[in-house]
Amino acid sequence: MIWGCMTYYGVGDACWIPGRINSKVYVDVLQEYILVSQKWYDMDPKTFIFQQDNARVHTASIVRNFFRKLKLKVMEWPANSPDLNPIEHLWAHIKYRLSLYPKSVKSLEELWERIQDEWTKIDIELLHELYESMPRRMQMLYKNKGGHIKY
Repeated sequence: MIWGCMTYYGVGDACWIPGRINSKVYVDVLQEYILVSQKWYDMDPKTFIFQQDNARVHTASIVRNFFRKLKLKVMEWPANSPDLNPIEHLWAHIKYRLSLYPKSVKSLEELWERIQDEWTKIDIELLHELYESMPRRMQMLYKNKGGHIKY
């Protein structure tokens, strides 16, 4: 599994998580990457809001306690909404970029190297487009009474 975070100002580090992720591993990843990314982009902790979906790992008590302890705001996310998380579109972009390589990967390590390379090439304009699409997405979701939308 690959985990990464994005901001309006750029991407944070991505990390490779061997095997399956659980809430303890997720907290370890958050501890290592969230605040570093926040500081790197000089984001005001008072207005910083972390967004994630409602995957079971994300909503475990250990994770909620981590956010509470660090006083990090987490965006409320409807339990059964379509996945509007803009990072999903970023991952789709990465997958597309990986499909353009002329040769297949020979190992997980080589795949990870390619992902890291593509991650560092993400255009800031793409991030801006994804963030700026959120109000439209939310309007569409509201009009569709929480049902699936074109995103």
